[in-house]
Amino acid sequence: MASALPSVTILGNCTHVSLALALRKSGLFSWVQSLALYTLPAEHRAAKAAELADADCILTLDLNGHFGPLATKTLRSLYPGKVTSVPTPFFSGLLPDMTYLRQTGQTGRAQGVLGDYHSALILADCQSGLPQGQVVNRYVSGQASDRLDMLAICADSLAELQTREQGTDLAISSYIRSQMSQGLLAGQFLSFNHPTEGLINHIAQAFVTRVLGNGPQIPPILPAEHNLYGGAHWPLHPVVAAALGLQPQADPRFKSPNPLGARHFSIREFAQHSVQTFMDAGPQSFDIATPDYVKKHIKPLDYGPTTTTP
Repeated sequence: MASALPSVTILGNCTHVSLALALRKSGLFSWVQSLALYTLPAEHRAAKAAELADADCILTLDLNGHFGPLATKTLRSLYPGKVTSVPTPFFSGLLPDMTYLRQTGQTGRAQGVLGDYHSALILADCQSGLPQGQVVNRYVSGQASDRLDMLAICADSLAELQTREQGTDLAISSYIRSQMSQGLLAGQFLSFNHPTEGLINHIAQAFVTRVLGNGPQIPPILPAEHNLYGGAHWPLHPVVAAALGLQPQADPRFKSPNPLGARHFSIREFAQHSVQTFMDAGPQSFDIATPDYVKKHIKPLDYGPTTTTP
C-alpha cells in the first residue's frame, strides 16, 4: 500500500544535509533525499532532473539558467505544483570583511588558514604596504575596521538577499531581521554562507507550512546534529558587534574546516597566518571574488606605512 505521506527531494548546497535531517525528524514525510547540487557534474543534471518525478515535493535553492535542466524555472515547467524555492542562505552583515579571493591567473578560490575564507581587511592592509606586525595588531584591536563601512555592508547584504527573494517561495531575510532586532543574530552564522541550526530550522518549518498547512510544528535540529559545524567558524569581531549593537560571542576562536584539521585559532593567530599567506604569495596577486560589494566599502588608508613594527 502506498504511503499517505508525501516524499521530498532537496536540491541544495552545503545546507542540504541538515535540511534533510530536519524534515526526516518531523516524521511528516515518507522519505527525504537530498543532493549537493554544486558538486553534481553538468553531464548528470538531466538524469537527476528526470529522477525528480519520483518525489511529491521538491525543495530547491533558486537556480538560474546556468544549471540547465535543474534551473528552477525549468523544474517548475516540468513539475508544476511540486517546486518550492528558497534563496541561497548568504548574509555577510555579521562578518563584513569575510571574502572569497582569487589569485591572478587562477579560476578557483584562493586557499588560506580557513580554507576558502579570507579577511579583506587584512589583505587591504598588506596591499597598502604596512609592516606585518602592524597589520596583525590593527586587525586584532579592531583599528583596521575603520577602513570598512560595516553598516553599509550589512544593508547591502540584506538588500541583495531581499532582491533574490522576490522570485522565491520562501524568504529568509525576515528571519535575519527578527534575530537582529532581538539581539540574537550573532549566533546565527558560522560564516557568510554557513548558517547555524536556527536558520535551517526556520527554512524547514516554512517548507512544512507551505506544503502541509499551518498545523504541523516540527522538532528543531540541535547543534550537535548540524553538519555545518564541521566547516569553518569565523567569530563576530567585538568591533563589529559594537557597531551592530550585538553582544560578542562567547567563543571568540576561529576554526578551520574539519578537512583542514579542525584547528582553533585566536584572532591574533588567525591574523598572523593570514598575513603570512598573503606575503608568501604576494599580496597584489589577490583580488576579492565575492561578495563584490565589499570592495567598494573598504576605504583607503589616510596615512602611509609607519617605520615601526610592533
